[in-house]
Amino acid sequence: MLWIANLGCIEIHPWYSRIKDYDACKDIAAYYSPSVSGGLLDEEKCGLNYPDFIVFALDPYICADKMEDQARKKGENKAEEGPAYSVNSLKTTVEVAYSLKDLLDMLNIKSYVKTSGKTGLHIFVPIKNSYSFDQTRRFAETIGKMLVKRYPQKVTMEWDTSKRKGKVFFDHNQNSIGKTIASVFSARPTISATVSMPIKWEELHDILPTDFTMLNAFEAIGKSDDIWKCILEQKQDLDKILVT
Repeated sequence: MLWIANLGCIEIHPWYSRIKDYDACKDIAAYYSPSVSGGLLDEEKCGLNYPDFIVFALDPYICADKMEDQARKKGENKAEEGPAYSVNSLKTTVEVAYSLKDLLDMLNIKSYVKTSGKTGLHIFVPIKNSYSFDQTRRFAETIGKMLVKRYPQKVTMEWDTSKRKGKVFFDHNQNSIGKTIASVFSARPTISATVSMPIKWEELHDILPTDFTMLNAFEAIGKSDDIWKCILEQKQDLDKILVT
């Protein structure tokens, strides 16, 4: 952590997967790439292709067109900074998050939610790390398509930002090896130094993703238990869940 801070890093973006056995993996790396200092990791054999989580990212790209219009009037290219947002768009994102939770609850799948630290929400589903990133991405895509079918006026999986007007973007592509999002408790490089904060599902109605900053994060953490403390112990077996 000190090494990361010394590099001047603000955001911390961990992988969703980890090496299962470091010593064994180190031996594999040395065997396959003895000429390279330290060897190269074999992602498949070392476990890095098998995530601990399925991740759903919800982005309120509802007012992007308004931001682009304002940028054009000012002769600026503000569109590159990301979509503008409003309280209403954030509330719509919360509604979609609850709809996602309801769907996962129907499947007896436990989920955790956190603010992104900017405008969106991140929902994590802890799983046994026996499913590949390809499998988890396809699962997330299936869930996304179910939400789009149920709420076509609210949810989109359209990659083209110009086609997301009035809808919340459901991003399933985060479930790919090497892709990362801001860690829980990570600060974000914003004007108010916002923080990605874990929250209880029942509290989601009363917060905005921008509510937590470096100035109040410690106070917020002190007021509630560490909601994600045991998340890695919730190793859900999707095969058993979906069969039953």
